[in-house]
Amino acid sequence: MTPVDPGGLELALAALVVFVGAVLQGAVGFGYALVAAPILLLIDPRLVPGPVIFAALFLTSLSAHRDRHAIDFSGIGWGTAGRLPGTMLGAALLVALPPERLAAPLGALVLFAVAISALGVRVEPSPRAHVAAGLLSGFMGTTSSIGGPPIAMLYQHAPGDQLRGTLGGFFVIGCVMSLVAIAAVGRFGAAELRWGAVLVPGIVLGFLVQFQIRRFVNRRIETERSRTLSEMLSERHRMDAQNWINLTAGLTHNIGNEVRGYDVYLEEIRYWLEEPDTRAPSDIIEKVEFIYRTN
Repeated sequence: MTPVDPGGLELALAALVVFVGAVLQGAVGFGYALVAAPILLLIDPRLVPGPVIFAALFLTSLSAHRDRHAIDFSGIGWGTAGRLPGTMLGAALLVALPPERLAAPLGALVLFAVAISALGVRVEPSPRAHVAAGLLSGFMGTTSSIGGPPIAMLYQHAPGDQLRGTLGGFFVIGCVMSLVAIAAVGRFGAAELRWGAVLVPGIVLGFLVQFQIRRFVNRRIETERSRTLSEMLSERHRMDAQNWINLTAGLTHNIGNEVRGYDVYLEEIRYWLEEPDTRAPSDIIEKVEFIYRTN
């Protein structure tokens, strides 16, 4: 019997939810399913995992293409090696439990994923760590559509473009693997494909919006960095000027009092006058040159 589609309001809310998730993932590299899956479970449990994973395939493809220059292909290879058995374990769970009994396990996985993200545990990326994270990601991604946190842990301290590009590339492969697995066990058919297609416009729009938001945020960051650098240079200039004033005062104080101290000051002046990288303000140079020439 053909399943009844979710109502128009439910699908509209679902599209809005995936839009928000797409904005988040497009900006930081993951978080789409972490935001969308729990809410979609409440809207209509049939939207998880198949339709969410299908829509994620478009988002991850866009992310991977945008940051393709920074992808860690070695990490993707090791992670995919672990993702395959994890996907098979997840599909086995879907077979073992009827849909009406999946709510509790899926809720537990959602909480587990949130805990992983919140703890921010630092794991050094290595082949073994990639395989283990891929295994966990495959199991969680296939059963609950939330496979991002285990892999994201390995790249949380990587440059932003590498994190987004690598996670995007890994999830493209992972989404395909999960869709094939859940289709093989009868959990992704024409109805789920249709519901997933309804979510795709929200995905694409969210990706485009986050691109503009990221450009705005990057401009603000660069402006703040420039202002901070300017303040630092101004402070350095002030300190350099003060040092030159102190040097001049010390030299004047020592003239006629201590020949040896005077010679030391002259040598220091000669160094500073001839060193272009530490050149003093022009008014200080004029004063020091006068003292140097006349003494």
